[in-house]
Amino acid sequence: MNFFPAKLRKDNGKLMVDTNTFAVAIPAENAKAYQAYEGKNVVFGIRPEDIHDPIFTPTNIHTDIIEAQVDVTELMGNEIFLHMLSGQNAFVARVDPRSTCASEKKYKSPSIWIISIFSMLKPKRQFASQP
Repeated sequence: MNFFPAKLRKDNGKLMVDTNTFAVAIPAENAKAYQAYEGKNVVFGIRPEDIHDPIFTPTNIHTDIIEAQVDVTELMGNEIFLHMLSGQNAFVARVDPRSTCASEKKYKSPSIWIISIFSMLKPKRQFASQP
């Protein structure tokens, strides 16, 4: 699971998860449950299998686009693990084995990636200090 510190904000009437590196919109049908957290810090979690190469994006899912670069690829046979960077955020994507990102020499160049929204969003908890 990939976790990102984030803040919820409104932008043109849409509730957004803003990580300071990328921002993604919460689908309208899910936004009402999170409106109380607008302006608050949250932890945004996204599963590696919910990050897609744009060429192999499944149909009928809510998506948003971020810009990231591939740092390391792991060819696993039936899938590829991509260790990716977006600003200060490092994360892992599990993509289709037909993805050409593993065979092309553009590992370090920013490229467009699709994130399937809505994986997980949790309010950031405040913990009391231990004596």
